[in-house]
Amino acid sequence: MVHQGHKFTKARRRRGGNVFFSDIPNSRIHKISVDGKVTVFRETTGEANGLMFGPDGRLYACQNGRKRIVAFTADGKESVVANDVS
Repeated sequence: MVHQGHKFTKARRRRGGNVFFSDIPNSRIHKISVDGKVTVFRETTGEANGLMFGPDGRLYACQNGRKRIVAFTADGKESVVANDVS
């Protein structure tokens, strides 16, 4: 077991071996580094899921709680791509 205490998760692997996963009910995105260390990448994510890396290297997510699509930079900064998405 890598980590525990999550309610419902979905994961996406990034080039370089890191794995990012959303803990939807807890509104967090976690990162598992290649050395196995689990860290919080981003909190208060608006119940983000559907993670996907774009060709620009940003992590895209659907924010079910906020009804929008967002993109995160490598340092976790969020920008809105689309609003009022259901």
